[in-house]
Amino acid sequence: MPAPKRFPSGKDRVKLEAIKVLLVEDDPVFMTLVLSMLETRSFAVERAVSAEEALTILKTRNFDLLITDLKMEGLGGVGLIQALMLSGAFPKKRIVVITGEAPKSADCVWVREQGIPLVEKPFGMKSLFEAVDSLL
Repeated sequence: MPAPKRFPSGKDRVKLEAIKVLLVEDDPVFMTLVLSMLETRSFAVERAVSAEEALTILKTRNFDLLITDLKMEGLGGVGLIQALMLSGAFPKKRIVVITGEAPKSADCVWVREQGIPLVEKPFGMKSLFEAVDSLL
């Protein structure tokens, strides 16, 4: 297993407590679970319960990271990512997808083809933070 990635040093270093995350999850149980995981790292987390709400939030606020569920009512995770890619409103290199979908589902395959980290439910802190750290 490769060594964990290190954060840059000096003026390029990003302080963990300064990381702003938009968490998009329609399941209140998983929302609470992921929120508590992120808070262990002192991330500043804002919540959205749909892709549509996330798009509205992203019009007025900036985030360092977007963590989104894949399957949700409305646009869902894929629709959210496609809308962001089309508009250029948020870089896909700063997106993590969480899902309970089968790894070979069309949506999961598409997400992986985009080079976006995919974390399969159920997951622990280690899996989530490996994906997050790979982007930060």
